[in-house]
Amino acid sequence: MPSVEADEMSLVPGGTTPDLMFEGPVLPSFPLVSAHATSLIPYAIETYDKQDATFCSLTMEDALGKYVQESFDFTVDELDLKKGIDTTFAPNTDQLGPQITALKGAGCDVLMTGGVGGFLQTLAVQSVQQDYAPLVLAGNSAYNITLATGPGAQWLSENAIISVPGDEWLGTNAPGQAMMIEDLEAINPDYTPTANAHLTGYVNALFTAKLLAQAIEDGDLSRAGIATAATELGTWKDELGLVGGDVVIGTEPSDRVPPHKLSMFRIDGSVPTGLKLEEYYYDSEVAQKYIDSVTP
Repeated sequence: MPSVEADEMSLVPGGTTPDLMFEGPVLPSFPLVSAHATSLIPYAIETYDKQDATFCSLTMEDALGKYVQESFDFTVDELDLKKGIDTTFAPNTDQLGPQITALKGAGCDVLMTGGVGGFLQTLAVQSVQQDYAPLVLAGNSAYNITLATGPGAQWLSENAIISVPGDEWLGTNAPGQAMMIEDLEAINPDYTPTANAHLTGYVNALFTAKLLAQAIEDGDLSRAGIATAATELGTWKDELGLVGGDVVIGTEPSDRVPPHKLSMFRIDGSVPTGLKLEEYYYDSEVAQKYIDSVTP
């Protein structure tokens, strides 16, 4: 970050954590990637009657995992839920057996996960081996196109809920979904639908275009001019229904308010991307409270 600031660069990231969201050069356009627990857990309680369940965590040993754990703890405390144990795993591990043994032994009914890569497939395959089937909650950082086709697809389809901003691939809830597909087809008619990657790239391209348009209007496309233009954006309205609500940029980093609405999906190999919509734009009061708690 110091070199980014020294070079007067502006960054539009694919996802942010609380330590980055309020950094001057970082311009977030999506819900906090580490805060999905604040929506997933209330949703599980309301939709799957998990109020009396034991809630546990399984997070990657990195910065993302740290903040997923933080938002998990915040949510469990806020809702006064029964907490079991917290477990972690090393990046790129192919063994989760000890963690699964511990989680099963602790009676973990609902498992909040946090990480990237193929860990959900590993969790699925090795949970089957131990006859363990909690309700698994995972944010969009855990998504990849193999969820509905890999060796753990059946277990995941029965046990996992994935939260992602936006709509189902062929859905009609978001006005911008069809527009995104049309634009993608114009660039590459043979593209493979990928929920997380295409959505992130498309939205951030739109946001970057808006930022550059403001800099052009100001007559200054230098790095400093672009940084100044960012402070003039105010609120980016979620008119396309793709990012989870309006994005408040404000004039100072502390003014920022990320969107917080997440859509809830189940794993289903019959639909493009393998994600079948269960609820569009779930609105969590806990998510709003968490954002308030991390805002300077």
